[in-house]
Amino acid sequence: SNPSHIFWKDRNSVYLGCNRIFARSTGLDSPEAIVGLSDSDLPWHALAEEYRRDDHAVMESGLPRIGYEEKIIDAHGEERWARTSKVPLTDINGEVFGVLGTFEDITYQKCAERELLAAKEQAEEANRAKSLFLANMSHEIRTPMNGVVGFTNLLARTALEREQKEYLEIIRSSVNNLLVIINDILDFSRIESGHLAIHQVPFDIGECVDDVLSLFMQTARERGLMLSAHIDHDVPQFILGDSVRIRQILVNLVSNAVKFTLRGSVTVMVGVVVREGEALKLRVAVIDTGIGIRSEYLGDIFEPFVQFDERPSSDFPGTGLGLAISSKLARQMGGNLDVSSAPGAGSIFLVELPTTAYQHEHNVSLGEDGKHAGPIHGSSVLVVDDNEVNRRLIRVLLGQRGIVVVEAKDGLEAVEMAERHRFDLILMDVRMPGMNGIEATIRIRHMEHGRYRTPIIALTAHALPEERAAFIRAGMDECLTKPVLEEQLDELLSEWMAVN
Repeated sequence: SNPSHIFWKDRNSVYLGCNRIFARSTGLDSPEAIVGLSDSDLPWHALAEEYRRDDHAVMESGLPRIGYEEKIIDAHGEERWARTSKVPLTDINGEVFGVLGTFEDITYQKCAERELLAAKEQAEEANRAKSLFLANMSHEIRTPMNGVVGFTNLLARTALEREQKEYLEIIRSSVNNLLVIINDILDFSRIESGHLAIHQVPFDIGECVDDVLSLFMQTARERGLMLSAHIDHDVPQFILGDSVRIRQILVNLVSNAVKFTLRGSVTVMVGVVVREGEALKLRVAVIDTGIGIRSEYLGDIFEPFVQFDERPSSDFPGTGLGLAISSKLARQMGGNLDVSSAPGAGSIFLVELPTTAYQHEHNVSLGEDGKHAGPIHGSSVLVVDDNEVNRRLIRVLLGQRGIVVVEAKDGLEAVEMAERHRFDLILMDVRMPGMNGIEATIRIRHMEHGRYRTPIIALTAHALPEERAAFIRAGMDECLTKPVLEEQLDELLSEWMAVN
């Protein structure tokens, strides 16, 4: 009645006996019928020699062989899988006279493993396809958005009538909302596919909070809200962490707080939960006096695409991804995001993140205009992009900074220009017809051959971390993601043109 198949053989691999389930698997009427037969007389006769070698290996070594997988053929001639164990049989004097074996039919498990493996490979292929789709979509969407954002900002600096300014502000607001949606979808997809990298860099946490609040100060004033921050005295000025992602969490939380607070205040409080030496756990609380959240919604509030207010989405527009992204980012950085709220009593969102205090010794010198001082004015920059709108935008932005701009429409033209003239910086688009930016960079680096190194910045709409890694491997130094923001452009110019 044992569910395992049991058999025993003599030194010549001739069967001495078996149990009922084993006999049935061979097509025999009873266990007694097996006596005197060998594997060559049974349905798996094609495997008889292999089984005989296994038997003799166990008998010669005197050691058991446990839990190995092998093929068998059942009474119907169908191939199946078994997990087999064999041990030597000894007499009263310790002499080996045969082998005792057991096996279990694991065909269903093997099928399930194969199906699981196939499903895993299919999922990985789908993941690769999704990453490629995201890269392409990022490029196709961000490239035209670069022109829209850039020239909207430039237009805002020109002399406009009051009505024109109102229309322009509507355009700018709409563009910013569209960018938030695009970034949310791309970030969520990156996190889900495991493509979002976390970088540890020193940054000023107080400055980070102030920067975030400045984004919403005008909106808060218009709505009559008090927007403020409080940082405890024991919080170090500089900490190690991913400043971009921490800032992203804060932007999401403060944005929601301002959006759902009709009167009162929104406050950001930063404190230390526990500290051991330089290691500490940082707590950031975003507290509002807004409409609050009903208890039945709190369990799902960090799920993607959840809108937790019952009023029409047009009253409080958004993707429903901000909190889901923030929660996933906090977990990816080793922390967590929690919430407490009640209808009419406001909400408190708490972020706790492990980090390290950083002793900051480097001071960046600033010019009289508050921008980074450095050899920028009069420098020459090669701008490589097949898109005329993008080239024109970068040309205007650099021209406003007193930089001489030379343009190239593709990678081959860029290589030829870099061969004839040494530039202080090269802004290199990545995806171009003919020779792309990566190929052009490799050619330029080979041409320089250690004599000098021109900083090459990838000017790209690609937003995936693995894409950035490929750019760096090709010899590029940094990435400037489209749409180009002037603050990021200034930082890159200050850093890399000073290096050159």
